[in-house]
Amino acid sequence: WFIAPIDSDRTVHSDLIYKLLTEHDIEPQQIYVHNTIQSAYNNALELAQDNVRVIAFGSFLVVEEIKKHEKRNK
Repeated sequence: WFIAPIDSDRTVHSDLIYKLLTEHDIEPQQIYVHNTIQSAYNNALELAQDNVRVIAFGSFLVVEEIKKHEKRNK
């Protein structure tokens, strides 16, 4: 899990997401907390093995950040 806040008044803070994930049996060493969506996405891509897909989910704001990142890196 690669988590980060979105730039919105409606964001859920990363510490709460982290807490909820660990309460649902996700091991802490499987959770990577980042300051930005772009940083989380980059880290996920770096750690992904061949033939592994990185899936971003949350709100449309998450998808927007990923698309901006992809557009800049083409």
